[in-house]
Amino acid sequence: MQNATTNKTAIEVGVDCGSGCLFNIRDDPSEYSDLAQANPSKLAELRERFFALNSTAFHQLKLPQDEGLCSSYVQAHHGYVGPYLAGI
Repeated sequence: MQNATTNKTAIEVGVDCGSGCLFNIRDDPSEYSDLAQANPSKLAELRERFFALNSTAFHQLKLPQDEGLCSSYVQAHHGYVGPYLAGI
């Protein structure tokens, strides 16, 4: 699990969060010191809570992309991209 769009921690300090990382963000706000190995039960507790909360989250339906329809919409609306539904 990552908390960013890139794995900056792995690139900068060699931390691999493939199994999850655990940071004390008060003492280490830049997330350089992974505490997961020293606190496996806390990591497991937080992962369980994350997955429990995520299971009740609303997940938007992923609609198919239609490049032609999108281009037509942009042309018809003077360069603005807006909502359109493809394949429905």
